[in-house]
Amino acid sequence: RSKLNDVSFDQIPIFNELLRFLEYLSMFEAPIPKPGIIIEQVPDIWESLRNKYEGKWNKLAQRQLEDYFSLSEAEL
Repeated sequence: RSKLNDVSFDQIPIFNELLRFLEYLSMFEAPIPKPGIIIEQVPDIWESLRNKYEGKWNKLAQRQLEDYFSLSEAEL
C-alpha cells in the first residue's frame, strides 16, 4: 500500500479498486488452517499395467511410434 499514492491513483484509476480490495483484506480474518491429511496412493493401476504388458513394452513402444510419431502433414 505504501507505493499507492495520489499520483498513481490519477495515472491509473484501477488502483482505487485495488486499494479498496487491500483494505478489505486487511480487515478480513482468515480461518485458521486445519492440519492436512496425507494420503498414500496405492499403485494398483501401475501394477496391473506392468503385469499386463510384461515383456511387451518394446512392441508397444514400436506401435506407438508408428501410430503417433509417423504422421504425415495432412494427418497432423
